[in-house]
Amino acid sequence: MAKTKANPMSVLTNGLWNENPIFRLVLGTCPTLAVTTSATNGLGMGLASTCVLIGSNIVISLLRKVIPNKVRIPAYITIIAGFVTIIQLLLKAYIPSLDKALGIYIPLIVVNCIILARAEAFAAKNTVGRSALDGLGMGLGFAFALTLIGATRELIGAGSIFGQMLFSENFQPALIMILPPGGFLSFGLLIALMNKLNLLKVDISHGTPCGSCESTDACAPETDSSTTSPTINKTVKRPSDAAREAALNAAKLLKAKQTSAEKTGTETNAPAKAGAETNTAVKSGVKANTSAKPAVDTKATAKPTVKTNATVQTRQSNVSVKPTVNTNMPSQTCQSATPAEALEANTANEAKQNSTASESNLVHTAEAKQSTNEKGADSK
Repeated sequence: MAKTKANPMSVLTNGLWNENPIFRLVLGTCPTLAVTTSATNGLGMGLASTCVLIGSNIVISLLRKVIPNKVRIPAYITIIAGFVTIIQLLLKAYIPSLDKALGIYIPLIVVNCIILARAEAFAAKNTVGRSALDGLGMGLGFAFALTLIGATRELIGAGSIFGQMLFSENFQPALIMILPPGGFLSFGLLIALMNKLNLLKVDISHGTPCGSCESTDACAPETDSSTTSPTINKTVKRPSDAAREAALNAAKLLKAKQTSAEKTGTETNAPAKAGAETNTAVKSGVKANTSAKPAVDTKATAKPTVKTNATVQTRQSNVSVKPTVNTNMPSQTCQSATPAEALEANTANEAKQNSTASESNLVHTAEAKQSTNEKGADSK
């Protein structure tokens, strides 16, 4: 059921053009290609299907609240099969030639997707009156399409319409049109013609043809629920303009994203540069500290030098005192000591003298270094 209840007349005419089951919905193509070798066969098949559509839609709409949802499809098929049987018996009784021409395609109306689709999509959701109008409109649209295809094939393939010759005996018909390939050719050409006619509809809001627009279906009239009649919204823009605006908006959005990404990249690089400058400054500071350390170290080492000198002086004074005592001691002891003891005493004295000399050399070396460092500090 439609979201907004349309005018009953629009329900009737909907199947003739906007939702034509053959040219717009492309349903029921099997009987369309098989029985349309002549206009008579097409019209007979279309009228038989119209009767089945009207009857099945009425009964299904009456029983829509009774049929369980789980078994609705088998129920619909059973109802449709009942009406098809009635139509077939009537054809056998009153139009046996048509029944013979249509053959098996009359019983196959039961499984025609047009009838089942209208039962499921419309009749099961609408009232009896609207369902009957929908069945009539869809049936007439189906009959119109079959008759048009049959007439085209018969005219080109046999030179006649409804059995009446339209050309002289010299006319050479194209027999391929009444053969299966002719059905496909005529069907495709007529669909193309219907689409072309649909594209050439005039856009009332702009007064220009819609032939150049690829989205003509989007320009369909909007239904005004307050007046229950189709009205054209003149403020609606053509799909081409809307598509153009959408493309421009998408381009602007993409450009804005790229600009923001570039700005973000610049802001990200700035901290990196600042960090590099900071690292450079730190490195230069480290170098400055490194160059400043020797001066500090010289001063720091000056103090130990003083202490060392003090200790050296102390040691020197002590050492200078000791040899005097030690040198006198061996002379006193040598008089009473054995030769071996005297030799040991002399060796000890010589070792002490050598150590004293080495200590004095170290003292002189330390004093020279201290003087050199003091001169370098004064020069800096």
